[in-house]
Amino acid sequence: MDRFFLQLRTPIDFEKEVGKEADSSQMKTVGLLAMVTGAALTPLACFGETTAQKGAALFVAGFVIAIGTLLYVGGKLRDRRTGVN
Repeated sequence: MDRFFLQLRTPIDFEKEVGKEADSSQMKTVGLLAMVTGAALTPLACFGETTAQKGAALFVAGFVIAIGTLLYVGGKLRDRRTGVN
């Protein structure tokens, strides 16, 4: 039981337990997936009956693409700042 509480109070050593940081590669991957998802949502605008429905579908698709682009570009900038290729 003492070992459990000792381990509970011991701080995590990220480098030793997890490895290297992968934030930028995850940002790029999630961003790319979001952009692909937004592009896949775009044709749904064709199925809207009114202009408002078509506009709503385009708005959602555009928003998803914009968020994905921000994530992807953020990952690229983070790579450039840290010197990772």
